[in-house]
Amino acid sequence: QLSKLDAVSEQEKTELYEMVGLAALKYFLLKVDPKKQMLFDPAASIDMQGHTGPFIQYTYARTKRLLKKAQAEFPVPSSQLSDAHGQLTTDNHALLPEERTVIKLLHQFPAMLEEAAARLDPSALANHTYELVKAYNTFYQAVTVLKEEDGAKRNFRIGLSAATASATKRAMWCLGIDVPERM
Repeated sequence: QLSKLDAVSEQEKTELYEMVGLAALKYFLLKVDPKKQMLFDPAASIDMQGHTGPFIQYTYARTKRLLKKAQAEFPVPSSQLSDAHGQLTTDNHALLPEERTVIKLLHQFPAMLEEAAARLDPSALANHTYELVKAYNTFYQAVTVLKEEDGAKRNFRIGLSAATASATKRAMWCLGIDVPERM
């Protein structure tokens, strides 16, 4: 079985490894309230299933892969996925709990960013970002996105994925952490 990185040049692999390594260190430090003491645990910082920078990066990369596949299979103008203010439209379908959770966290993002900046507390933003990607992973595991037969639901879920990727990238940028398009 081929690795997802087999077609990637050695230089790109090195850049990716550096990006993931820096994310592990930076996120581990930034997720802790600046007023508290912490002890760095290198093994815990790279856990791909835990509260880590690499977990967030992996979720972002997986979401970007889904969006790329969606664009190839179902080319939809972005204007159909969201209105002029960037708000997701449900086209009158009942939201599932997993969708509601992601939407709630996306809605809270601007206020959380402002609060984190006002308090000089990057841990608030780091932890909110983790909660967002954790909720998105629950959504991704529980809900059909690309194989959804109802076009309106599928487009909404693609839009929800795009909004999550965008918020994740912006949050990580604010934390000084890069996110890869693939891992």
